[in-house]
Order: sequence, then C-alpha cells, then structure tokens
Amino acid sequence: MRYGVVVCPKCRNPKVVLLSFKTSKCARCNKILDIEKLKIIYKTDSESEVRNVIGLINADNDGNYDDFKKMMSEQKF
Repeated sequence: MRYGVVVCPKCRNPKVVLLSFKTSKCARCNKILDIEKLKIIYKTDSESEVRNVIGLINADNDGNYDDFKKMMSEQKF
C-alpha cells in the first residue's frame, strides 16, 4: 500500500491517506478531502514511517519538535 500525508485545508489537521483512494474524510472537521487536489507532503510504503511523520508534524505544531525527535531516537522498534 502507498500512504501519503496531507493537511486538511479547512482545519489544518495533518492526516494519513491511502493514495489508492480518491477521497478521505478529515477526522477533526468531517470535511471530505479530494486527495487528487491536495498537496501530498510525504509519500511512503511504510505505515510506521508515515505515523512518525504525522508525529513530527504534530510535535512541530505544538512546539515540541526537538523533544519528539529525541524520544523517537531513544525508542527501540
């Protein structure tokens, strides 16, 4: 499967989408997202990698980017 990271244009919430689908629904504001019209921030085949990217985006938005990077480097996956 091919995963992508997009940002909802209405509420600015980052979201993981399956790139094989045409639409997805934002969990925060319920807006139907047309995947083909959105900028894909990141693409990967790895589910864990795409979750890490979402974590980095959320941590950066909250001002905790450096703490999140440190925590992720200490994890043993």
